[in-house]
Amino acid sequence: MKYGRVFLIIAGLLLPSILGASGISQTFSSESQDSSGGGLDYVLAPQEVWLSEYIAQADYNYPLPQSGPFNIIPLTDIRNSTAYFMIGLKGKKENFQALPSMNLSFVIDTSVYMENDKLEWVKESFRAYMDQVRERDIVSVVAFGGQVELVVPPTLIQTQDDRDQFIALIDGLEPGGGADLYQGMLVGYAEVEANYQGDYLNRVILLSGGMDNSGCPETEFLKANDFYTKQGIDISTVAVGMDSDVILMADIAAAGGGAFRFIPDFETMAQAFGSELDRLVVPAVWQIDLELSLAPGVRFRETWGYPYWVTDSRIRFRLGTLHNGESKTLISLVDLENIASSRDALGAFSLIYTDTQGKTWRAGPFPLTLSPAALRNRRSLTDLRIQEAEGVITLGKSLMDIGNRAAAISQARTGYGTRRNVVYNEGYGPVSSSGSAAQTGIAAEFENCLEIIRTTWDYLANINNNIEGIEYAKELQLLEDYEYAFNQIYGDYLSY
Repeated sequence: MKYGRVFLIIAGLLLPSILGASGISQTFSSESQDSSGGGLDYVLAPQEVWLSEYIAQADYNYPLPQSGPFNIIPLTDIRNSTAYFMIGLKGKKENFQALPSMNLSFVIDTSVYMENDKLEWVKESFRAYMDQVRERDIVSVVAFGGQVELVVPPTLIQTQDDRDQFIALIDGLEPGGGADLYQGMLVGYAEVEANYQGDYLNRVILLSGGMDNSGCPETEFLKANDFYTKQGIDISTVAVGMDSDVILMADIAAAGGGAFRFIPDFETMAQAFGSELDRLVVPAVWQIDLELSLAPGVRFRETWGYPYWVTDSRIRFRLGTLHNGESKTLISLVDLENIASSRDALGAFSLIYTDTQGKTWRAGPFPLTLSPAALRNRRSLTDLRIQEAEGVITLGKSLMDIGNRAAAISQARTGYGTRRNVVYNEGYGPVSSSGSAAQTGIAAEFENCLEIIRTTWDYLANINNNIEGIEYAKELQLLEDYEYAFNQIYGDYLSY
């Protein structure tokens, strides 16, 4: 049995402001004067590209269910001998005022990681939350910075004075100190537990803008999450900005029965606390597991979206909890050994889930077949949603490839300096003249990076033309900044 888990680009992470592409050309240009190629330090490292999480959470405009707790949207397409399976889910969307009563504890990072306006985003966003909170909802706030502090004890917000006092306490928070994420989380759990009510939604909402400084291993976090989930208390997590420990926060939410959100900017934070708070708090269904079975002659290649296990021709996915109005997506690529067989079902999938009343259900199997239009146009993808997602996959793979090549360039130059077309091995004098293997290899890696950038730009621009939109405008700008940066560093390297 093979277990696979991939984390890549989170929803919103492709934006230049998140990747640091805003002004990246100037950063590369100024750093590139250093002969060590220091500007390459600003290339996104492969492990910082979280593609699977982006695919899982991106909004593909799935329709809301007309009845039942969620909608299932299966899509298929083919290019040459590779078939694409895109399976989407969309949770029901209920009016916030009609939702069950809530017992919530907000656990807020107030460490140095929340400087540079991130804590201000939280403060402003709580104003949006105050516009929605109901008289029957129990709210507490825990802050963890230099120390863990109960800022607002469990409270019913029933009057305007209650709201004003709540906002005043939040406005008094200031960033500073380390981040004991573990103890902050435990205090949040304790506050919800102290006011637990069986007919309420009992949940911790954990916000962090950086790394955990508690020294506690992740296994201890997950052990606590499992314990409290069994007590009926779940946890949702919000990662604020690029400095946050995205993988830890996503793992906590998955183990704790909650939702995970990445917050790149103030507007997204305000939505999360305002019009989309139910996506963090209110489940539509619990514990979704999906099983994909492949037909004979269909071979699994790769997948994105969620943790998965492969056994022979079956792939099992753990999708977790689907919340009110939330979307989930997974994409799998398979190779067809016999193209003629593609007219038949290439496979099927089934779902097992638990409803909000605790009853387990099975849905499916749902066959996965290719449309006549897809079969007629095997040279290119025809489904617009799959095209959009495949563009993200291509960009993610390109950024990882560039990151690996940038690391190779830096490694190749470690211990070497260049002076007027002569390569020096540090401490041992010149080892070769212009045209050495080291110089040739470095130059080739620069050329490869530039070619990847240009090819990816062309590919995304072509998808934009196909879908008649500007879906990848910011991603295209990111690639243009990368191209400028690599040209600057490469030019400086050749002339140094």
